[in-house]
Amino acid sequence: MTQHHGKIPQHRIVDEALPFTFKCVEFDMGNVLFIRVSAQTYSETAMRKAWPGLCRLALPGDDYSVAPAAREKGVLDLVTALTEGVHFSVFPKEVLPILAPHARELEQLQGQLETALGDHDVPQAKQQANAIERALDKAENALP
Repeated sequence: MTQHHGKIPQHRIVDEALPFTFKCVEFDMGNVLFIRVSAQTYSETAMRKAWPGLCRLALPGDDYSVAPAAREKGVLDLVTALTEGVHFSVFPKEVLPILAPHARELEQLQGQLETALGDHDVPQAKQQANAIERALDKAENALP
């Protein structure tokens, strides 16, 4: 293990050119820190503008909210809320059959993203992030 003599390694942005909802961060290996690649939403406002119909259905402040309002929500929270909302039939009956195939696709893509992040595979994580955004675009456009 590398000795840092009291200096804690700083994290660095691996790729700032990712789609607007994801940023991958890689941490250096040290005595205290470990390598971690993560995906995060940098702006809930940007997410809500990109997928307003889906956010109205699935995120806090709406009648059919699935996700708790304890903190700012991100894209993966939206994906989870949509898949759970479809699975538990939380949304209006007229929307469920429209969202069901999109929710299945999003659930698969989220699993693939989590696997890529766990494997420290930034290029694959970036591909999955892009695929999630495209799938959310399709789901948004399918809403009545």
